[in-house]
Amino acid sequence: MVVALISLALASAADVAVSPSGLTFTQGINSTIFSVTNTNPLELLNINFVNPTLTGETSYIVSFNTPSGNAADINNSESSARQFTLTPTSAIDYSKFFLGKDYPQGSLTVKNAANLSDNQTIPINIEKSFCDSGNLGTNLSISSVDISNDGEGDEDTWDPLDDIQIDVTVDNNNPTDGDRIDTNVEVGLYDSSGEELLNLDRVKLGKITANNDKSTTFTFKVPSDLDDGSYRLYIKAYKSGSESGLCTSKFESSDFRVISIERYSEEDRQVMFDEVSFDNNPVECGQEVILKAKVANVGDSDQEKVKVSLYNKELGIDSYQVLSNLKQDTTAKQIEFTFSIPQNITEKTYKLELKSLYDFNDDHPATEDDAYDQSSESLIESLQVQGGCAPVITPAAATQITATLSSDAIAGQDLTILASIKNAGTQTQTYTLLVSGIENFATLVNIAPQTVTLEPGRAQDVVITLKANADAEGDYTFSIKALSGGNVKEQPVSVTIQAKSTPFAGFSSLFSNIQGNWLIWVIVLVNVVLIILIIIIAVRIARK
Repeated sequence: MVVALISLALASAADVAVSPSGLTFTQGINSTIFSVTNTNPLELLNINFVNPTLTGETSYIVSFNTPSGNAADINNSESSARQFTLTPTSAIDYSKFFLGKDYPQGSLTVKNAANLSDNQTIPINIEKSFCDSGNLGTNLSISSVDISNDGEGDEDTWDPLDDIQIDVTVDNNNPTDGDRIDTNVEVGLYDSSGEELLNLDRVKLGKITANNDKSTTFTFKVPSDLDDGSYRLYIKAYKSGSESGLCTSKFESSDFRVISIERYSEEDRQVMFDEVSFDNNPVECGQEVILKAKVANVGDSDQEKVKVSLYNKELGIDSYQVLSNLKQDTTAKQIEFTFSIPQNITEKTYKLELKSLYDFNDDHPATEDDAYDQSSESLIESLQVQGGCAPVITPAAATQITATLSSDAIAGQDLTILASIKNAGTQTQTYTLLVSGIENFATLVNIAPQTVTLEPGRAQDVVITLKANADAEGDYTFSIKALSGGNVKEQPVSVTIQAKSTPFAGFSSLFSNIQGNWLIWVIVLVNVVLIILIIIIAVRIARK
């Protein structure tokens, strides 16, 4: 709706009273009626007029005829006010007016001919309808308009990038059963210069039967380049294929709804991201991915430079871009980050951090974070990695431990185990070495070295020294453990402990042997005695 408003200037009106308080011309209506009342019961009223003019685009002038009607001898006792009709000198060309724009003022002045200071001045409105040919017909009406805002603003105050939903209900007012109107609905947002700021698709409601209604929903995002100020929201419903015959743009007793746009003033909300997407999600290991996003200045100041970064440690992503001249009144700038998914990673959902730095201070190169005094809240985007990934070797599974006993294991003495730790994985690991399960036969003397860092494929020898308990004897098992992060690799080791030797150990052993084999030892002793006797007898015989 285009409104050319001629302001109301009230002067002394002892006898002249005019109604209504303003006159409106709309498309399809080339005349309007107003009434003049004489408020003085003692005198007749004669009036004259000062006619208005209105100026549209390209100096287009709308002039008006002197209102038609009897302007003489208006008395106070008339049962109704005297009526007059105001018409333009020629049909108004509404193409010379922009929807939503305010035009220079003009006014119609009604004067008391006997007292020129006794007058009233009323505004003249010219309204260009959102309907191409003006509001025509009465069978369609917009009965309900509900606005909801899922962003930071509310239904009548919008912030840049707010998500808006407009629910529109249209009625078929024709009481004739069987009447069906194939109906379309459109929504438009216009600024004070008449520029359309939202290009929303037309919605086809379909056929509405008599005395029934249908509803539809428009959803959109508030453009980021709108300035602070007042805007007009228009809605129209019309017969499909016949807007020039049946169309209405009236809702909530008006032809538009005033919407306020408020840009962000908070320092940490000057730059935001919009329309963030991956070209490939989910993605397989080894594939390339492109993240696309729009960077929008939604704040109340221009940004000389903006640094945008994308980060994820697990995927090895640490990239940035520097944008220049991101102004309030410019559309959002498109950015792209291209990266490849590593082959040997876990299949899961990864969180990527998208962040903007701004308020450039010129104290450092634009590529450095210190060159910016403000940053936005991080935007976290999820990327699903699924398929094509090589098996992931955990630190525990990738750790190999071998161990050999490099000294005798004797009760009461030190025993030495030579161990080897190998990293068979794909990433460098740091290991801490421990032993467990030695409490029953030994105590720990030393592990050298106890902490080792190994690159993939590398190994390290470790010397473990234990002191066997004095009473230890027999077979024992303990474990060597390699800790890396939260992972543990455990390797069992077996060892046989010999009892400690004593000076009488041989006799004791012999005595034990005799006890266990006494019959054999008796036979041996008898044979020894016999051999000795034979030798003695042989010697005596030889002497004789």
